[in-house]
Amino acid sequence: MPKKKPKNEYDFSLKGIANHLKPIFKGFSKDEALSDYYKIVSYTISNSSDSKKTEEWERREDEAVKLIKKYGEYNTKLISESFAMLLEVIMEDAGEGIYKDWLVELSKLIYIQEEFNNKYYTNYEIAKKVIKSNTNIDSFKYKDVSVYKDKNVGTGTSLIALCDLMQENNIDYTKKLLVYCEGLNQVESYMAYIQLSFIGVAGRFIIDNKIYDTPMLKTKWLKFKEYIK
Repeated sequence: MPKKKPKNEYDFSLKGIANHLKPIFKGFSKDEALSDYYKIVSYTISNSSDSKKTEEWERREDEAVKLIKKYGEYNTKLISESFAMLLEVIMEDAGEGIYKDWLVELSKLIYIQEEFNNKYYTNYEIAKKVIKSNTNIDSFKYKDVSVYKDKNVGTGTSLIALCDLMQENNIDYTKKLLVYCEGLNQVESYMAYIQLSFIGVAGRFIIDNKIYDTPMLKTKWLKFKEYIK
């Protein structure tokens, strides 16, 4: 017989993360709680990879503290744990060559079907087919850096699909690709920022007129800075 998992063992899967986050929805709508969750994660990613405490760093820190107080100590612990779980899931998948729009898949598990059907997200497989038919993937091999601009990044589906296709063609997107992203929907832009950060893409995101650079861009700033306009 298979061994039962200890009660305190984390389920490192999207379903496990969805279950872990359930208590934070008590007293808040799913839309509000998920939006706040993505903000906290984005602020944490951005500030933890900054080497200097700028005015913008302080603003993000203040916003994060306000949200943490809003949800209380217990829920903040769940948010922090689910952040670590999400990072583990995405990095493990990407390491095995499995790419998807993880946060859309997470949303499907959190919302009931009727609620989710009222939201529009790009299907990942369709996005990948479109990128494949419209992009000369081989061209990335012959450039030191390729800049990809997306003025309506959504949740990052198309960019994740581009990275997927690049790695399928043995092109290291962490070294070859720089993305510059804007979005029409603030929450979706945070979702894109989180996912592209976790898979190691160098990118600059403009969210609510504020700059969010991914950790990879900050790490490889000397390589990419001349391409930042």
